[in-house]
Amino acid sequence: MKKNYFLISILCVIFISLNLRAPITAIGPLVDKIMLSYELNSTQIGILSSLPLLCFFIFSLIAPILPNTKAVFSAIILIIIGLFTRAFFNTFFLFFGTILIGLGIAILNVLMPSFIKNNFKNIGKIMAIYGMILSVSSLIGVFGHYLAEYIGLSGTLFCWVVFAIIALFCYLPFIKNNRLNRKQNLKKFKDFLGIFKNQKAWIITGFMGLQSCVFYTIITWYPSILATNLSNDAATNIVILFQFCAMFSAYFIPSKMANSSNNTLLLCLVCFSNIFAFFICLLSSNIYILIFSALLFSIPVGGIFGVALTMIAIKSKNSETTVYLSSMAQSVGYLIATIGPIIFGYFKDLSGNFDISIIFMIIISSLLLIFALLSNKISYI
Repeated sequence: MKKNYFLISILCVIFISLNLRAPITAIGPLVDKIMLSYELNSTQIGILSSLPLLCFFIFSLIAPILPNTKAVFSAIILIIIGLFTRAFFNTFFLFFGTILIGLGIAILNVLMPSFIKNNFKNIGKIMAIYGMILSVSSLIGVFGHYLAEYIGLSGTLFCWVVFAIIALFCYLPFIKNNRLNRKQNLKKFKDFLGIFKNQKAWIITGFMGLQSCVFYTIITWYPSILATNLSNDAATNIVILFQFCAMFSAYFIPSKMANSSNNTLLLCLVCFSNIFAFFICLLSSNIYILIFSALLFSIPVGGIFGVALTMIAIKSKNSETTVYLSSMAQSVGYLIATIGPIIFGYFKDLSGNFDISIIFMIIISSLLLIFALLSNKISYI
């Protein structure tokens, strides 16, 4: 019985996680096709990429007061509907479907750390697996560049629904015994609001926001940065390489952090690799040096989100605090993250190249290092 429960739980972690990145990261390699098909400019593409982040901000605040079982089930349904409406209708539904997808992912982002803490004993290891699957999801999304040649833009935007349907079936055992109709205890809502008065929680929130800003800006614009000096195929291959390498950092970096008492050196390595990679994109157009930048980007893109989630889990005293801190960090944190793709695209439109945009991200990456080190000093919340 325990083995079956563990298997069902781990399948839920895997297939739900596969839905949390691919529908978003698929946009990056398809930017040119989307701009042409829907007649959008760079700023509008930045807004499209930031819509899920805005949803993360708004609905991450709501997730803790929802009945968890019903919320997870409904979130998967919303992703399925969003993928359909985004793919097969006009410009309005492109944006509307993206909002639905963002809503579903926002709820799952908040509740998955608590799901892991409640259903597994080895939190660090499962969180590392969770982070690795998120990177796999990011990598799968990049293949949209190749899929579009065979199934078109609409088919590519919709095909990720396969993971959502499988996740829905995997989660069905958790909605048995009339669990969808159970009411949420709202007496502890004041406790949730109380975490916003915690200074330590704000530091972790800043860390989450800055790493999300870096991640989603890289995912959205890195292929276009590479394409200014390379062919689209070469740029996509480099992006695939960095996403592939990110899978390993997504597993090993959070796992290392969970089992270590002093993570200062590890955090410095992760953040400095990010800063150095942006400098390379600013100063070099050599394909081999750009490949090196991809290897450097794979370290923070793969590992830093898992580090943030691991901090939320291990620095929370109980699962209830985990949900509250996860909600705060991901809601306010993703509001911070929305500035990345939009301002990056705005600076590109303003200057006609990526130089000012990359300098902006170097500043953001430096702030990320500061908040990472401050978060690491926190014991418990």
